[in-house]
Amino acid sequence: RQAHRTQPTLHNSRRLRTQPELGRDHPGALRTTALTPRAVLPSHTRRVVLHSLVLALPAISARPIPALPAATLTTGPGQRFPSLAAAVAAARDGDTLLLLPGTYLDDFATIGRRLTLRSVGGLAEFVATAPPPNGKAILVIDTDVTIEGLSFAGSTSRSQNGAGIRYQGGHLRLRRCRFRGNQMNLLAAGDPAGSITIERCEFGPTVTSTSLSHGLYVNVVGTLTVRDSLFHGAATGHQIKSRALRSSITGCRILDRDSHASYSVDLPNGGLAVLEGNLIEQGPNSRNPAIIHFGGEDEPHLDSALRIARNTVVNNLDSPAARLLRNQTGAVARIAENRVFGLDDRQIADGPAEVSGTQRPATPPVLDTAPPWAPAWHPSGARRR
Repeated sequence: RQAHRTQPTLHNSRRLRTQPELGRDHPGALRTTALTPRAVLPSHTRRVVLHSLVLALPAISARPIPALPAATLTTGPGQRFPSLAAAVAAARDGDTLLLLPGTYLDDFATIGRRLTLRSVGGLAEFVATAPPPNGKAILVIDTDVTIEGLSFAGSTSRSQNGAGIRYQGGHLRLRRCRFRGNQMNLLAAGDPAGSITIERCEFGPTVTSTSLSHGLYVNVVGTLTVRDSLFHGAATGHQIKSRALRSSITGCRILDRDSHASYSVDLPNGGLAVLEGNLIEQGPNSRNPAIIHFGGEDEPHLDSALRIARNTVVNNLDSPAARLLRNQTGAVARIAENRVFGLDDRQIADGPAEVSGTQRPATPPVLDTAPPWAPAWHPSGARRR
């Protein structure tokens, strides 16, 4: 006979799991199992506890997730990442990519993370032997990136705008870099909130194309800052062309030499611009008689102003139309304390200008093209020993 009875559950009581009674000695007999007593909270207490947990959830979810520490990835022959493209694909925001010296052939990359690229022990030379697959540049920059000690050469494209670097936004900083033999050494798209800073870089000869080949071409970014750098040999375009809202060019050497460049510095949309302490030379084959151009394309930026001070300006173009400045805005340019060779007083400026303190030394300066990225070079023009 089977007896199946269930004991009722009571607060703070012991529940028994009853089984059929088959007899103590029956081989199929099952033992009776006692469960641990479980305290059952009153209903109002359970509601208070649940409410407290719900209130605590926002504070728990608001706690910041610790960021992974920045990593250093070494790139080069024999390394885990033999190419820059592979290192960029593996990198996270904040990482540093160290590049061993050598030649990196057709190593193209688009950078969308905040990274630092730095060569160690010498220049890391990026050479394009074929047009970049992206149709733009060896490196395409989409965010905040610092690049130190890299060289870019050979970039061409069907658009005639093949560049060593194509900037598309963010804050780009270049130090001790070299560009040469590209259709455009550096071509920057517009980003009014962005900035480009160039220090101790060389922008060398560009290759002739059906378009104008500029050494540096910056569209409407917030700020362009160029310091202690060398620009020379733009094939047909301008050595520097900037549409930036603010342009500062100081301590640079901007030299045509034997090239067929156009303006040495073109600021076609005006803006707040300063050129100070530079050595600027217009060569005998210049395609445009003006050395510096301000305005002339569309409406100038609001509150445009130009100061040209304490530069050394050399004109080697044999033309009565040669000018230090062609100002096509209504803003009065301030031209002060410049050392000038090959231009008379009538050739200082076309357009609104206030000229003072012009000096004309008897001996023109040496047009030094020593690379500014080399360790022996010093911004003062002296060589370190």
